[in-house]
Amino acid sequence: MIMAVSLESLVHFLETSFPLSLAESWDNVGLLVGDRSMSVRRVMTCLTVTPESCREAIENQADLIVTHHPFPFQPMRQITTDSTGGTMLWQLIRSGIAVYSAHTAFDSAAGGINQQIAEMLDLKDITALYPPDIPVGGDKCQEPALPQRCQPLSEGKGRIGVLPHPSSLHELVVQVAKLFHWDILPFVGDPNKTVHRVAIGCGAAGDFLDQVFARKADVFLVGEAKFHQFLEATATDISLILPGHFASERFAVEQLAKTITDHFLGIHETVTVWPSRSESDPVRYYRK
Repeated sequence: MIMAVSLESLVHFLETSFPLSLAESWDNVGLLVGDRSMSVRRVMTCLTVTPESCREAIENQADLIVTHHPFPFQPMRQITTDSTGGTMLWQLIRSGIAVYSAHTAFDSAAGGINQQIAEMLDLKDITALYPPDIPVGGDKCQEPALPQRCQPLSEGKGRIGVLPHPSSLHELVVQVAKLFHWDILPFVGDPNKTVHRVAIGCGAAGDFLDQVFARKADVFLVGEAKFHQFLEATATDISLILPGHFASERFAVEQLAKTITDHFLGIHETVTVWPSRSESDPVRYYRK
Protein backbone atom coordinates (compact mmCIF):
# COMPACT_ATOMS: atom_id res chain seq x y z
CA MET A 1 0.00 0.00 0.00
CA ILE A 2 1.33 3.44 -0.94
CA MET A 3 1.26 5.79 2.02
CA ALA A 4 0.67 9.43 1.23
CA VAL A 5 3.11 12.16 2.22
CA SER A 6 1.86 15.64 2.99
CA LEU A 7 2.84 18.33 0.52
CA GLU A 8 4.21 20.28 3.49
CA SER A 9 6.61 17.39 4.25
CA LEU A 10 7.84 17.33 0.67
CA VAL A 11 8.24 21.12 0.60
CA HIS A 12 10.23 20.97 3.86
CA PHE A 13 12.54 18.32 2.41
CA LEU A 14 13.14 20.30 -0.77
CA GLU A 15 13.70 23.60 1.07
CA THR A 16 16.15 21.88 3.43
CA SER A 17 18.04 20.27 0.56
CA PHE A 18 18.07 23.43 -1.59
CA PRO A 19 17.69 26.48 0.71
CA LEU A 20 15.63 29.15 -1.00
CA SER A 21 17.99 31.78 0.42
CA LEU A 22 20.47 30.63 -2.25
CA ALA A 23 18.11 31.58 -5.10
CA GLU A 24 18.74 34.66 -7.21
CA SER A 25 16.67 37.75 -6.33
CA TRP A 26 14.97 37.67 -9.76
CA ASP A 27 13.97 34.02 -9.44
CA ASN A 28 10.55 32.57 -8.53
CA VAL A 29 11.16 29.57 -6.29
CA GLY A 30 9.43 27.41 -3.71
CA LEU A 31 5.87 26.16 -3.74
CA LEU A 32 4.26 28.00 -6.66
CA VAL A 33 0.93 26.16 -6.92
CA GLY A 34 -0.82 24.02 -4.32
CA ASP A 35 -2.30 23.48 -0.88
CA ARG A 36 0.33 22.59 1.73
CA SER A 37 -2.14 20.37 3.58
CA MET A 38 -2.85 18.14 0.57
CA SER A 39 -1.68 14.52 0.39
CA VAL A 40 0.88 13.52 -2.21
CA ARG A 41 1.22 10.00 -3.57
CA ARG A 42 2.64 10.59 -7.03
CA VAL A 43 5.39 13.05 -7.98
CA MET A 44 6.90 13.86 -11.36
CA THR A 45 10.19 15.71 -11.69
CA CYS A 46 11.03 17.61 -14.86
CA LEU A 47 13.29 20.31 -16.19
CA THR A 48 10.46 22.46 -17.54
CA VAL A 49 6.67 22.41 -17.47
CA THR A 50 5.66 22.12 -21.13
CA PRO A 51 2.40 21.02 -22.77
CA GLU A 52 3.93 17.53 -23.07
CA SER A 53 5.11 17.23 -19.46
CA CYS A 54 1.87 18.83 -18.23
CA ARG A 55 -0.14 16.21 -20.14
CA GLU A 56 2.06 13.44 -18.77
CA ALA A 57 1.51 14.59 -15.18
CA ILE A 58 -2.25 14.71 -15.66
CA GLU A 59 -2.49 11.36 -17.45
CA ASN A 60 -0.37 9.69 -14.76
CA GLN A 61 -2.36 11.29 -11.94
CA ALA A 62 0.54 13.16 -10.38
CA ASP A 63 -0.17 15.17 -7.26
CA LEU A 64 3.00 17.26 -7.52
CA ILE A 65 5.39 18.41 -10.22
CA VAL A 66 8.88 19.30 -9.06
CA THR A 67 10.19 21.38 -11.95
CA HIS A 68 13.62 22.94 -12.21
CA HIS A 69 12.49 25.96 -14.22
CA PRO A 70 9.73 27.84 -12.37
CA PHE A 71 6.15 27.71 -13.57
CA PRO A 72 4.79 30.26 -13.51
CA PHE A 73 7.96 32.34 -13.73
CA GLN A 74 6.60 35.79 -14.53
CA PRO A 75 3.42 37.21 -12.93
CA MET A 76 0.29 36.28 -14.88
CA ARG A 77 -2.50 38.84 -15.10
CA GLN A 78 -4.98 36.25 -16.34
CA ILE A 79 -5.22 32.48 -15.97
CA THR A 80 -7.17 31.59 -19.08
CA THR A 81 -6.82 29.18 -21.95
CA ASP A 82 -6.04 32.09 -24.29
CA SER A 83 -2.31 31.42 -23.85
CA THR A 84 -0.12 28.33 -23.58
CA GLY A 85 0.98 29.17 -20.05
CA GLY A 86 -2.56 29.95 -18.94
CA THR A 87 -3.84 26.71 -20.44
CA MET A 88 -1.25 24.61 -18.62
CA LEU A 89 -1.79 26.36 -15.30
CA TRP A 90 -5.58 26.02 -15.64
CA GLN A 91 -5.24 22.30 -16.43
CA LEU A 92 -2.90 21.65 -13.50
CA ILE A 93 -5.10 23.48 -11.00
CA ARG A 94 -8.22 21.69 -12.27
CA SER A 95 -6.39 18.38 -11.85
CA GLY A 96 -5.24 19.23 -8.32
CA ILE A 97 -1.54 19.13 -9.22
CA ALA A 98 0.84 21.25 -7.15
CA VAL A 99 4.03 22.77 -8.59
CA TYR A 100 7.35 23.33 -6.81
CA SER A 101 10.56 24.83 -8.19
CA ALA A 102 13.98 25.25 -6.59
CA HIS A 103 15.76 26.50 -9.77
CA THR A 104 18.79 28.66 -8.86
CA ALA A 105 18.68 27.38 -5.27
CA PHE A 106 19.14 23.87 -6.73
CA ASP A 107 21.98 25.16 -8.93
CA SER A 108 23.88 26.62 -5.96
CA ALA A 109 23.14 24.20 -3.11
CA ALA A 110 25.77 22.03 -1.46
CA GLY A 111 24.37 19.01 -3.29
CA GLY A 112 23.09 20.99 -6.24
CA ILE A 113 23.61 20.74 -9.96
CA ASN A 114 26.96 22.52 -10.26
CA GLN A 115 28.41 20.48 -7.41
CA GLN A 116 27.17 17.28 -9.04
CA ILE A 117 28.87 18.18 -12.34
CA ALA A 118 32.12 19.00 -10.52
CA GLU A 119 32.03 15.59 -8.83
CA MET A 120 31.17 13.84 -12.11
CA LEU A 121 34.40 15.31 -13.51
CA ASP A 122 36.25 14.16 -10.36
CA LEU A 123 37.47 17.71 -9.71
CA LYS A 124 39.58 18.36 -6.64
CA ASP A 125 39.65 21.42 -4.33
CA ILE A 126 36.11 22.34 -5.38
CA THR A 127 34.89 25.78 -4.31
CA ALA A 128 31.96 27.98 -5.27
CA LEU A 129 32.80 30.15 -8.26
CA TYR A 130 30.93 32.96 -6.50
CA PRO A 131 30.95 32.73 -2.70
CA PRO A 132 27.48 33.39 -1.25
CA ASP A 133 28.21 37.04 -0.43
CA ILE A 134 29.54 37.94 -3.89
CA PRO A 135 26.85 38.88 -6.46
CA VAL A 136 27.25 38.11 -10.16
CA GLY A 137 28.94 41.16 -11.64
CA GLY A 138 30.05 42.36 -8.21
CA ASP A 139 33.46 42.29 -6.56
CA LYS A 140 35.38 39.28 -7.76
CA CYS A 141 37.09 36.74 -5.55
CA GLN A 142 40.64 36.68 -6.91
CA GLU A 143 42.91 34.04 -5.46
CA PRO A 144 45.12 34.44 -3.55
CA ALA A 145 44.31 38.11 -2.84
CA LEU A 146 41.26 37.18 -0.74
CA PRO A 147 42.18 33.76 0.63
CA GLN A 148 39.61 33.71 3.41
CA ARG A 149 36.72 34.32 1.00
CA CYS A 150 38.03 31.71 -1.42
CA GLN A 151 38.22 28.77 0.95
CA PRO A 152 36.22 25.67 -0.06
CA LEU A 153 32.54 26.45 0.25
CA SER A 154 29.60 24.09 0.18
CA GLU A 155 27.20 26.66 -1.25
CA GLY A 156 27.32 29.42 -3.83
CA LYS A 157 26.97 30.08 -7.54
CA GLY A 158 28.92 27.90 -9.94
CA ARG A 159 31.89 25.73 -9.07
CA ILE A 160 35.61 25.71 -9.77
CA GLY A 161 38.18 23.02 -9.15
CA VAL A 162 41.14 21.22 -10.66
CA LEU A 163 41.30 18.04 -12.68
CA PRO A 164 43.15 15.11 -11.08
CA HIS A 165 45.72 15.50 -13.85
CA PRO A 166 46.19 18.17 -16.53
CA SER A 167 44.78 17.13 -19.91
CA SER A 168 44.30 18.57 -23.35
CA LEU A 169 41.08 20.43 -24.05
CA HIS A 170 40.26 17.72 -26.60
CA GLU A 171 40.55 15.00 -23.94
CA LEU A 172 38.28 16.93 -21.59
CA VAL A 173 35.72 17.51 -24.37
CA VAL A 174 35.67 13.76 -25.03
CA GLN A 175 35.14 13.09 -21.30
CA VAL A 176 32.28 15.61 -21.08
CA ALA A 177 30.67 14.22 -24.25
CA LYS A 178 30.59 10.77 -22.65
CA LEU A 179 29.17 12.12 -19.38
CA PHE A 180 26.32 13.92 -21.15
CA HIS A 181 25.84 11.29 -23.88
CA TRP A 182 26.60 13.68 -26.74
CA ASP A 183 27.78 12.71 -30.23
CA ILE A 184 28.27 16.39 -31.12
CA LEU A 185 29.59 18.74 -28.42
CA PRO A 186 30.34 22.41 -29.18
CA PHE A 187 33.46 23.94 -27.66
CA VAL A 188 35.57 27.06 -28.00
CA GLY A 189 39.36 27.01 -27.86
CA ASP A 190 42.48 25.23 -29.07
CA PRO A 191 41.88 21.46 -28.73
CA ASN A 192 45.60 20.99 -27.98
CA LYS A 193 45.62 23.49 -25.10
CA THR A 194 46.52 22.00 -21.72
CA VAL A 195 43.75 22.55 -19.17
CA HIS A 196 43.78 21.91 -15.44
CA ARG A 197 41.54 24.42 -13.66
CA VAL A 198 37.86 23.99 -14.57
CA ALA A 199 34.92 26.32 -13.86
CA ILE A 200 31.31 25.13 -14.06
CA GLY A 201 28.00 26.92 -14.60
CA CYS A 202 24.91 24.90 -15.54
CA GLY A 203 22.18 26.37 -17.71
CA ALA A 204 22.51 29.91 -19.07
CA ALA A 205 25.56 30.92 -17.02
CA GLY A 206 27.51 32.85 -19.64
CA ASP A 207 27.41 35.92 -17.38
CA PHE A 208 29.80 34.10 -15.02
CA LEU A 209 32.62 34.58 -17.54
CA ASP A 210 34.23 37.57 -15.77
CA GLN A 211 34.50 35.57 -12.56
CA VAL A 212 35.85 32.57 -14.46
CA PHE A 213 38.65 34.84 -15.71
CA ALA A 214 39.21 36.35 -12.24
CA ARG A 215 39.52 32.88 -10.73
CA LYS A 216 42.08 31.91 -13.38
CA ALA A 217 40.21 28.96 -14.87
CA ASP A 218 41.57 27.35 -18.02
CA VAL A 219 38.18 26.14 -19.21
CA PHE A 220 34.55 26.93 -18.44
CA LEU A 221 31.94 24.19 -18.77
CA VAL A 222 28.72 26.16 -19.28
CA GLY A 223 25.30 25.02 -20.42
CA GLU A 224 24.97 27.82 -22.94
CA ALA A 225 26.52 31.21 -23.68
CA LYS A 226 26.07 34.06 -26.15
CA PHE A 227 28.17 34.72 -29.24
CA HIS A 228 29.88 37.78 -27.78
CA GLN A 229 30.83 35.63 -24.78
CA PHE A 230 32.48 33.16 -27.15
CA LEU A 231 34.56 36.06 -28.46
CA GLU A 232 35.38 37.32 -24.97
CA ALA A 233 36.44 33.85 -23.89
CA THR A 234 38.72 33.57 -26.93
CA ALA A 235 40.25 36.98 -26.22
CA THR A 236 41.01 36.03 -22.61
CA ASP A 237 42.27 32.51 -23.44
CA ILE A 238 39.44 30.73 -21.66
CA SER A 239 38.19 27.60 -23.37
CA LEU A 240 34.46 26.82 -23.32
CA ILE A 241 32.67 23.48 -23.34
CA LEU A 242 28.95 23.81 -24.12
CA PRO A 243 26.83 20.70 -23.48
CA GLY A 244 23.61 22.72 -23.82
CA HIS A 245 21.08 24.07 -21.35
CA PHE A 246 18.99 20.89 -21.36
CA ALA A 247 21.84 18.42 -20.95
CA SER A 248 23.60 20.42 -18.24
CA GLU A 249 20.53 20.26 -15.98
CA ARG A 250 18.21 17.42 -17.01
CA PHE A 251 20.38 14.69 -15.46
CA ALA A 252 19.93 16.34 -12.05
CA VAL A 253 16.11 16.19 -12.11
CA GLU A 254 16.41 12.51 -12.98
CA GLN A 255 18.62 12.01 -9.93
CA LEU A 256 16.25 14.13 -7.84
CA ALA A 257 13.43 11.63 -8.45
CA LYS A 258 15.58 8.92 -6.87
CA THR A 259 16.65 11.22 -4.02
CA ILE A 260 13.04 11.99 -3.09
CA THR A 261 12.10 8.31 -3.24
CA ASP A 262 15.04 7.23 -1.08
CA HIS A 263 14.38 9.92 1.53
CA PHE A 264 10.76 9.05 2.11
CA LEU A 265 11.38 5.31 2.03
CA GLY A 266 13.83 5.90 4.85
CA ILE A 267 11.12 7.25 7.14
CA HIS A 268 8.62 4.48 6.41
CA GLU A 269 6.59 6.53 4.01
CA THR A 270 6.74 6.32 0.28
CA VAL A 271 5.58 8.05 -2.84
CA THR A 272 5.84 7.08 -6.48
CA VAL A 273 8.34 9.44 -8.10
CA TRP A 274 9.48 9.48 -11.70
CA PRO A 275 11.37 11.87 -13.98
CA SER A 276 9.27 13.04 -16.91
CA ARG A 277 9.45 10.61 -19.78
CA SER A 278 7.97 12.99 -22.33
CA GLU A 279 10.31 15.97 -22.18
CA SER A 280 13.33 16.19 -24.44
CA ASP A 281 15.82 18.75 -25.65
CA PRO A 282 14.01 20.96 -28.19
CA VAL A 283 17.28 21.59 -30.05
CA ARG A 284 18.01 19.16 -32.88
CA TYR A 285 21.29 18.71 -34.75
CA TYR A 286 21.91 18.01 -38.41
CA ARG A 287 24.55 15.36 -39.09
CA LYS A 288 25.81 15.27 -42.66
